Amino acid sequence: MNNIIRYSTAGFLLCTPLLAAALELNVSPGTLAGALTGNTDTELRLTGSIDVRDLIALAENPGAVTALDLSDVNIEAYTYHRPLWQGHTWFPAGELPEYIFMGAPFVELKLPATLTVLGEGALAASALESLTLPASLRQVGEFALYSCTSLRNVDMSASHISELPAAMFKGCGLLNEISLPSVLRSVGSEVFTGTSLRHLELSGVSYFADFALSGMEHLESVVFDSHADFGRGVLMGAVRLERLEGAPSDVPDLFTAHCTALDADAVVSGATVLGDCCVASAGGVRLHLADDLSEVGAHVFDGMRHLKDIDATTLGSRIPGAVSGAFDGIDCSSISLIVGDDYQDLWRADEQWGRFNICTVSGVDRVVAEESSIRLTMQSDCLTVYCAEGIDEVTVYSAEGLCLYTASPGGAAEVTVDCSAFDSSILVAGAHGGKQCVSRKFLVQK
Repeated sequence: MNNIIRYSTAGFLLCTPLLAAALELNVSPGTLAGALTGNTDTELRLTGSIDVRDLIALAENPGAVTALDLSDVNIEAYTYHRPLWQGHTWFPAGELPEYIFMGAPFVELKLPATLTVLGEGALAASALESLTLPASLRQVGEFALYSCTSLRNVDMSASHISELPAAMFKGCGLLNEISLPSVLRSVGSEVFTGTSLRHLELSGVSYFADFALSGMEHLESVVFDSHADFGRGVLMGAVRLERLEGAPSDVPDLFTAHCTALDADAVVSGATVLGDCCVASAGGVRLHLADDLSEVGAHVFDGMRHLKDIDATTLGSRIPGAVSGAFDGIDCSSISLIVGDDYQDLWRADEQWGRFNICTVSGVDRVVAEESSIRLTMQSDCLTVYCAEGIDEVTVYSAEGLCLYTASPGGAAEVTVDCSAFDSSILVAGAHGGKQCVSRKFLVQK
């Protein structure tokens, strides 16, 4: 027989009556259905042992229960002579069967402390608002919490889950807080698609499936191990992503496609291979090519509307292979490809790279005119002019000869000019002072 205990779940609020008592049942396998007949309690706590028959009773006739506590329950194995649930006849111990609580009205749920497996879709589309996974948990099935639209936070930190399966949290639109297990090593496809998570620290993960973090429209920052194995489109569609650490050197197809807030240089600057559309429609005005870049895929920069120049100076005469259509989707003729002084003709002769506006620049970030008493330096888009004998005039021109700035400092020894607002990535700065005239060309880091 079942032992029934009623306990109060709330005290008085001013002069309001005592809220309904919760129901506690000590059960044995196969007895729960009868014990719940006519139940009107909203909270239910079970102790003892149950099997799949009791779980089916909870799923098919939950009554008024919105808070379910199974923390002190053991799930025992059960075999039936014909299919009992989802076509299965055998139900292992310690396992919450697939889709068992799909669409359940439970707002609060405490899982068994001895649970080892959370089946496919076991809690999908339920009314859960928060969830803590027990330390005993070792395995989770796909779609386990799919479309739990009220779910806001999940604590997985104590669990021993090494893999997040496909679409585990997909469609959980309010989910904005999650604590991941330290043993996590693998992330499946579309795990967090449609959630409200903003930051993810995944430096311990070694494998990301195709589109693992795609469709995370609220994601702002993510940290990877750059040596992890990345599938296609891992961050595709993360439109608010601004901070990316640990980008891989072999960048997969569609890796950060449509990450419109991301400076694509965070991906490109360390890449040895750029996959098809890997930074398509990403942000950024300047890209720096790594000295060991060897391969560029199709449509790699497609839709990068603000791209102004590509710095290839570290490559010297070594031109990376680029497939036909590598640079389709952008107006190459309006984008400067900056190469070393002696290699312009070589780059112009290349069928793909020659489509850009090939140019050179003699200074990068910091140039000092050591042969003169006038010093011109450029750091963080700020031009500094120094002359101990006094500066008479400072001018800044674009590479096309358009005057962008001119001033007469009246003999001041030092002048600074903010160049960040100038719509030109190559600037020619000049200064007069102490009977000398000096000009230098700079590559501005926009």
